[in-house]
Amino acid sequence: MFYFKQIDVKNNICNELKSWCMDNIQTNNVPFVLLDSNKFINECPLFLKWASDQDLKIKLVVGIKVNAHNEQIESKTPHIDLMDNERNIALNFPIKNCDNTYTTMYKLKKGDQIDITLPDGTAYSKFSDDSEFEEVETFYLKKPTFFNTGIPHQVFNNTDDVRLSLSIRFERNPKFN
Repeated sequence: MFYFKQIDVKNNICNELKSWCMDNIQTNNVPFVLLDSNKFINECPLFLKWASDQDLKIKLVVGIKVNAHNEQIESKTPHIDLMDNERNIALNFPIKNCDNTYTTMYKLKKGDQIDITLPDGTAYSKFSDDSEFEEVETFYLKKPTFFNTGIPHQVFNNTDDVRLSLSIRFERNPKFN
């Protein structure tokens, strides 16, 4: 089972994405928002070149915002990002306050998966109140990370600051050697 893989990406590409995000990521209290993929493609040429070199074509760009101490109700429990199995690997980039926050991935031991579609078309699953999970992996988003969004996961932000990250989804999953 693929959980996650951290990768090295040149600093100038990471800086391009951080700069773009600071101007385009959500300012409201919503934990995840579809961002303008066309604007991203037009304004992030360094990343676009890198993605092309990796044979990756951008499908979606998502802003992830986890408030201090997981204040949003949506961030208090594990969830799954609903994509098909050909597009369930996301590439997440740290934008702000990611060093002291972490993502835990789980195996569902008991409970029901509840599928939800948001007004912007984003689909995800949450779980019934009686759900029980077994922790299988944890990572800190200190560098760009491919991870399987089809596995129950949760970001923990126990800091006094908001945590921002950028999640890029592709037309098809990347191939790993």
